[in-house]
Amino acid sequence: MQLALQQYRVNVFKIMAHPLRLQILELLCEGPKGANELQSRLQSQGSTVSQHLGVLKAKHLEM
Repeated sequence: MQLALQQYRVNVFKIMAHPLRLQILELLCEGPKGANELQSRLQSQGSTVSQHLGVLKAKHLEM
């Protein structure tokens, strides 16, 4: 059980190590935002934001 928890934490930190994903999570902590708003606030391409949102969602880290 302890090993599984440690592995989960390692995976979370790996995901959060990417600067754009961390910025996305910080913005989502303010409240729900659509992909277009995130794209605008992050000044990043929509496809890039969508890709990172997909990674967060796959790991159940989106809000």
